[in-house]
Amino acid sequence: MSKIADDIYNILKESFPNYNINLSKYCIALAQYNVYLKYQINLTKSKVLTKKRFLDSVVFEILTDDIIKKYKTKTDAKEYVITSTPDLMKIREELDILDKELILVEGMDKYINEFIN
Repeated sequence: MSKIADDIYNILKESFPNYNINLSKYCIALAQYNVYLKYQINLTKSKVLTKKRFLDSVVFEILTDDIIKKYKTKTDAKEYVITSTPDLMKIREELDILDKELILVEGMDKYINEFIN
């Protein structure tokens, strides 16, 4: 610890005798929340992967050489198949929501770890 951190720690220790106990409780609570957060992030990533695989498998079943020739690239043909099928559009919208959720919590677990340490 740095000299400033030592001074702050000593002041808090003298001012609040239960400081160490409370600090330990907060660290434990943060660590538990961090485990929960990582679990939720992994669940969301798993859902994204499952939905992407399902979407790809359905699209490639529907895709024909005629559709690919009509839209010139496989990417454009895939986009056509997805946008022309309501169920596939719904899955894509769900994927967008899950991706945005992952973006919102990206890196949050690292910051929580910094608070704990």
